[in-house]
Amino acid sequence: MRDKQNVVLFPNVKRTSIIQTAIQKGVNGSFIRRLGAMISSKKWAFVLMVVGFLLGRAVILESLTPFAVAYFTVVYFLRRDSYLSVGFSIVLGSCFAISPEPMWIAMELAVVYLLMRGLEAYERAELSYAPLLVFISTLIVRLFSVVIVDTLGWYQLMMVGVEAALAFVLTLVFVQAIPVLTMTRKTSSLKNEEIICLMILLASVMTGAVGWAVYGLSVEHMMSRYMLLLFALVGGAPLGASVGVIAGLILSLADLNAIVQMSLLAFAGLLAGLLREGGRMAVAFG
Repeated sequence: MRDKQNVVLFPNVKRTSIIQTAIQKGVNGSFIRRLGAMISSKKWAFVLMVVGFLLGRAVILESLTPFAVAYFTVVYFLRRDSYLSVGFSIVLGSCFAISPEPMWIAMELAVVYLLMRGLEAYERAELSYAPLLVFISTLIVRLFSVVIVDTLGWYQLMMVGVEAALAFVLTLVFVQAIPVLTMTRKTSSLKNEEIICLMILLASVMTGAVGWAVYGLSVEHMMSRYMLLLFALVGGAPLGASVGVIAGLILSLADLNAIVQMSLLAFAGLLAGLLREGGRMAVAFG
């Protein structure tokens, strides 16, 4: 153990193990406090990075990845201080996807970033342009990938149009959902459309966990049940059934073998909501 050089001792007093231990405890305590303060100040940045990692990994219909660029664009407008770390986490997450496409994801992020910088140069960078920017960047990059990699045909062109349209719609959803997720809204009451958008965002995040298992239990199934319990406990049967339908629909798009999850989660959310008056255990039982 190294001695602390800036400690002044009284004459004829030597450093002992007790003094050294006290000094070391003080150093460790201050380090832990500084680390806790840093994590507390950057907690939402960490949350956004985790969400970005899962959305970068999310794939629907075995080949479409419309979540990444939509999420990055909305974060750029709403949380400018975190867009670089979020972009890195998105590309990192795409490396661990079922069908990895980190190069194309990175190109989409680069194109949308250049488009936003161009709008900023003309002082026209507004959040209302975000869906259009996402649509254009997805369309350009995916058309380029089809021309380079695949044989150009009507099916490939249709899938490129579908992915660009989904990215456009998801941008509108994330604009409503991210302020609710990070608790940066100016009002405390939530509108119905904001709740629905939050459900879609959380269900999209779950698709990033498809293929993961803990002790034989599917991670996305555990996450979907937990989200179902929370919303059913708060909003009752209507909200629980809505969450079940949305979560089951998006999870079935990510895993075509999980189409039964939609009806199962919807009925489970309905039962959980009907038993809301009985408390947490009753909702879990439902």
